[in-house]
Amino acid sequence: MFTPKTLRFGAIFLLALFSSQLSFAATACNQTRPGTPLPWSCFESAVAIIESNAQWFSVCTGVAISPRVVLTAAHCLSSYRAGDRLEIHLGSQWIKGRKPDALTVIQRSTVNPGYHPETSLFQNDTAVIRLDRPLPIKNFPALNHTLPPLAPGATLYRVGFGGRQGANKRTVTTVFFKRILEGLGSRTLVTEDALAVQGDSGGPVFRFETDERGNRKLTLFATHSTWDVNANVSFAPLAIF
Repeated sequence: MFTPKTLRFGAIFLLALFSSQLSFAATACNQTRPGTPLPWSCFESAVAIIESNAQWFSVCTGVAISPRVVLTAAHCLSSYRAGDRLEIHLGSQWIKGRKPDALTVIQRSTVNPGYHPETSLFQNDTAVIRLDRPLPIKNFPALNHTLPPLAPGATLYRVGFGGRQGANKRTVTTVFFKRILEGLGSRTLVTEDALAVQGDSGGPVFRFETDERGNRKLTLFATHSTWDVNANVSFAPLAIF
């Protein structure tokens, strides 16, 4: 959920960070026929992001687009202060006290330059985290380079580690396309989504596309930013590189 805070990171144009990362893509998850059950590992690129210090901790979600690069929401990084820890956790559940799979290099975290914590809301709410070691992930999503045509009601999949029933488990939620919002240089996906909770922020919105051979391709379409409880919709900046 969006919370206005002061951002303390230098802004570098995000696309420059992805220039050497686009060769990574999912393997087995990109070779399954429609109707074939997907293994849980297809969603392993969705990771828990834990920020903490001696007094508190917060949970967000991110998506690994290469072994050392994670995409998340800008507002997930806006509370960082010197001395805080930022950790990446893999697997289907985050448990407090568990050793992280990777620590991040905070100085190389980068927020979308179009994001302003007091005014942006969901617009440009994206950030990149560089890791201090590669993640042991095999299935990375393909990246969107163009905006595909989507009909209202098209099925998408949002993944998040938000707190549900007292636990932070990786949850795959089916959501439905409503429209694309354009404004202030930002393009935002709006989905019908009544199940988002705090902690899902930064999580991937995936779309399954079919290639010329009839195989499915798991594509990163957007990253979750926030939601409107009354309207039952979620907002997610488009992840087009």
